[in-house]
Amino acid sequence: MLGDMTGIGPEISAKLLAAEKYRNDTRVVVIGDARVLQLGCRDAGVELEWQTAPAVAAIDWSQERVPLVDLGNIDPARIGRGEVSAESGRLAGETLEHMIGLALDGVLDGICFAPLNKAALNRGGWKYADEHQMFAALTRHSGFFGEMNVIEEFSTFRVTSHVALRKAVDMMTRLGFGTASSFSSAASPTRDGSKVVPPILIALEPRWRD
Repeated sequence: MLGDMTGIGPEISAKLLAAEKYRNDTRVVVIGDARVLQLGCRDAGVELEWQTAPAVAAIDWSQERVPLVDLGNIDPARIGRGEVSAESGRLAGETLEHMIGLALDGVLDGICFAPLNKAALNRGGWKYADEHQMFAALTRHSGFFGEMNVIEEFSTFRVTSHVALRKAVDMMTRLGFGTASSFSSAASPTRDGSKVVPPILIALEPRWRD
């Protein structure tokens, strides 16, 4: 998913797709608007060839071209860049909702999205504090959920996320820390099949402006 088109999402997506580092590990399909992908290629200064398919099931995976399910729902010519746009937020939310539906139906194994704009999502009618709560609601998940960020050097498991500092302090409980750190108990498999637990950082992310 190309992210909010008013920001850097399309550019980052185009760069990652053009680099093709994912090809040995997974099959990637872009779900969004071809015009936004074109915009990203222009911003990134890269050339990218893609095949357009009406649905994931119709993709020809034998082709080298990046598969794109073109929703045709976002016209960059109608939305300004570098500003909070309720229209862009609404459409980004609708695209995520569509992808979540595909995942729930077993069509997608996972969802990756470029940077969103939480204010734009909110103004566009998606009244969630962050995308994590949005995912939980749209997947009808009722248990614990949280955010973890994993890179080769270390992983972070958040105790709080996207809340004011005065609320973050109240959420720093033994249960919160215990739940966040429990994610680390499941060792991550490496490419050679071995298990490794990376160094852990437990991050608090207050919103200072609040």
